[in-house]
Amino acid sequence: SATYRRLVGLEEGGGIVEAALKLLETCEKAGRLADARGGLERARVAAPDDPGLHERLAWLYEQIAALRELAELVLEDARAHGDVETRFNGLVRAGQLYLEAAADPNAGNPDPGDAIPALEEAHALRPADLDCAALLSDAYASANRLEESQDLLLRTIGTFKGRRARELSALYHRLARIAEMFGDRNTELNHLTTALDMDAQNGVVASELAYLALELGNLDVAQRALRQITMLKVAAPMPKAIAYQHLGEIARQQGDTRRAMMLLKRAIDDDPTLEEAKQLLDQLQAEGG
Repeated sequence: SATYRRLVGLEEGGGIVEAALKLLETCEKAGRLADARGGLERARVAAPDDPGLHERLAWLYEQIAALRELAELVLEDARAHGDVETRFNGLVRAGQLYLEAAADPNAGNPDPGDAIPALEEAHALRPADLDCAALLSDAYASANRLEESQDLLLRTIGTFKGRRARELSALYHRLARIAEMFGDRNTELNHLTTALDMDAQNGVVASELAYLALELGNLDVAQRALRQITMLKVAAPMPKAIAYQHLGEIARQQGDTRRAMMLLKRAIDDDPTLEEAKQLLDQLQAEGG
């Protein structure tokens, strides 16, 4: 319409930035933010150095979940800064946004490898930063560069020279996922065990370790992970009731009927809908346990 063309500055030689910002204001009031995108993007081509326009376009991208486009703006800002901390933080955020865009089913399947250059730059600035190393390893893994992801994690862990730190749990967790991708379940089990050693309150790791150990028939490791789930202060993917049920099943396999019944009762107390636990408890009681 003529009104739209005037707002985006197509009929006026000047004032394209003001027109685009006015369009954004109008679209925001109308609840149609996405309609302002084209005008802002054209204004930015005409005035690439306008800081206010840049800021509002970044805000718009964030509001409409245009993650890849937002990542490009953040990356541009980061590379324009001489300050190491500002540059590093911007590079990391850009990399994270690229990864989020790649994981978004509505984003048109962007390449997860787009995150790699920004995160490699950030890692070069601060090689000891664990969060950055973890994100870079995620980017390599998402791009199916599994050996590079694994090597990066091992090098980063190696800088700690055998010291145990809670922060390393996330890196061992990633090593476990890479081992799973390689089909090496025993190595996956070992890495998950180490990850739980370093962060006993990590419910995700404890749950994954419990399920894997049960699958592999490693009852000692399974019991340890299951007991840890029952002691967590936060919720985990495996509910405590299920952990108690599995512990009861293991106790029964080991011939400890009394302990099995106690654990199964605890499972049912936590979740009265656990039919398998009820059936097993009834069976043990019928057997005279």
